Amino acid sequence: MSEDQFTKLFTYMTQRFDKIEAELAKKADRKDVDHIYSVLDSLLKKDEAYQQERLAILRQLERHERWHHQTAKHIDIQLNY
Repeated sequence: MSEDQFTKLFTYMTQRFDKIEAELAKKADRKDVDHIYSVLDSLLKKDEAYQQERLAILRQLERHERWHHQTAKHIDIQLNY
């Protein structure tokens, strides 16, 4: 391999590594990924609490509806939907 060929190869490889390093610099590092996981965990916890609250409200609504029907039956009133 002549010195000129070596210089061309070295220049090519340097440019190639510079492009790769530039692309890697754009990627998220571990700290960013950990932050994303943290945010997702907090959203999942909020969603779980929301779902539990929603189920409690649904049960309460069903109980109230049952009471209304029991009261209507007791006073002989027909409820229409």
